[in-house]
Amino acid sequence: MTANPIPLSTDAATASSTAVLTVTRAARGEYAPDVLDLGTTLVREPRTGEVLVDVLYLSIDPTNRNWLKLEPVNTLVDKVGHGLSVGAPMMGEAIVRVISSQAEGISAGDLLAGVVPWQERAVVPAARMRLVDLHGDEPLEAHLTIFSHIGVAAMVGLHEVARIRSGETVLISAAAGATGRVAVGIAKAAGCRVIGIAGGPDKCAMVQGFGADAVVDYKNTPDLAAAINDAAPDGVDVYFDNVGGATLDAALLAMRAGGRIAVCGLMADYDDPDAPGVRNMFRVLVRHLRIEGFLAAHYWHKRDEYYSHLRRLLREGVIVHAADMTDGLGTAPDQLGKLFRGANNAKLLVRLDAAVDAASGGSRS
Repeated sequence: MTANPIPLSTDAATASSTAVLTVTRAARGEYAPDVLDLGTTLVREPRTGEVLVDVLYLSIDPTNRNWLKLEPVNTLVDKVGHGLSVGAPMMGEAIVRVISSQAEGISAGDLLAGVVPWQERAVVPAARMRLVDLHGDEPLEAHLTIFSHIGVAAMVGLHEVARIRSGETVLISAAAGATGRVAVGIAKAAGCRVIGIAGGPDKCAMVQGFGADAVVDYKNTPDLAAAINDAAPDGVDVYFDNVGGATLDAALLAMRAGGRIAVCGLMADYDDPDAPGVRNMFRVLVRHLRIEGFLAAHYWHKRDEYYSHLRRLLREGVIVHAADMTDGLGTAPDQLGKLFRGANNAKLLVRLDAAVDAASGGSRS
């Protein structure tokens, strides 16, 4: 990575320099960290409706990989009104601390969360940020692992889209991942029998530790559909899909009549634009299944309700906060790559050392 200055529109008299990760090219095919370049940019003072912030924690999500394809239609456009482009800062969910504010109701020192540029310091519109409301001794980072788009997605997929009921069998792919592990706890708390899909003995053991009744190791089974059927001999009522591709195809063969499939993510398709399509759609017809995709952002108005439910599950130990964290903005490209190698064991975060130290008075909790 080089350290090239990135010229942006600034107020020259008040601009200061900060580290930034910018997009070097469209990320098509297998992900490579060099699609992001570490450099510097200038940051001006905030104008009306804006806040100047230090970025404390970056959230590393599968959707970041999808945005890097630089396709004109993606969820970043829904969130901030535009996509990424070559030479522009990478963007993603983050927790930030306000340095100065020109926005009503937000003051210096406030903690916010929302989509920001991948920079150590940035100016962002206050309208797309939300106040971080810490309860008790919950860690600040939990507002990127549970009380965030992650927790909202798990709640929406299971309760709004699939409408799980006690006694049903729920299958969850990528069950060791950030959203999957929360979904396991939510489904168990609702009285469901939960089957997780994960890769490798260690991750399968983790998923069982989250409370799953059974776990299918997709990396060590010659026939995924048969393994799912062995784990759910009476069939699956709800499939919470984080993967798509061959995993969705296998799950279709296990679905009971009237089953529901909530599509939260399609990780199998992000690195391979030529991935084969789903072949078992006939099961959708003959078993009158419902497949519905969703975006957590469309349910933000209900997040306080979801967070209240998730806080109860956290207090009861049904779900836990866990993060796979590295330090420094320059580690973010490799952190994103971990997702697609299956190398992470918890929610992937990047802690920006200088900002976190400043926010905590020079010490870390």
